[in-house]
Amino acid sequence: MSVKALLPSSEAEKDQKEWYDPKMADNEDFVRWVEKWKTEVQLRTLFTTRDIEEVNPEDSISQASSKVYSQQSKRSGGSSTSARLHLQAEQAALLVRASTLKKKQALEKEEAMLKARREELELEAEMAANSARLHVFSEFESSSGWECKGQAME
Repeated sequence: MSVKALLPSSEAEKDQKEWYDPKMADNEDFVRWVEKWKTEVQLRTLFTTRDIEEVNPEDSISQASSKVYSQQSKRSGGSSTSARLHLQAEQAALLVRASTLKKKQALEKEEAMLKARREELELEAEMAANSARLHVFSEFESSSGWECKGQAME
């Protein structure tokens, strides 16, 4: 049995907000950092320092990348290895983007739900205020014997 189960619900909620949630946020930040680091490491394996040194500033990006890939192919014994590394790096980057997109979509969904709740609350407040006004008018009419016949009251 966990200690949290023994706490009163208010203390358990307080613990959740003040201790567990920040720890989870730190862990999630660390996982994101590790995923980013893994992607960077995989990308670095595609281009070694030697490959970058052999690219001249006047080379266009297409010439530079073809030079790098051809050099990697010669060293690796074929283009399939460098192509595989390139695809693995792309896959890792796509996985990170997909994870980020899911989180973004969840946040947008939560924002939309909060906006809808806020609008409902505003409408409820307007309705309650209107009901209160009607009640005051009814009380006034019944106590004074006066009736509002087509006249606007403010």
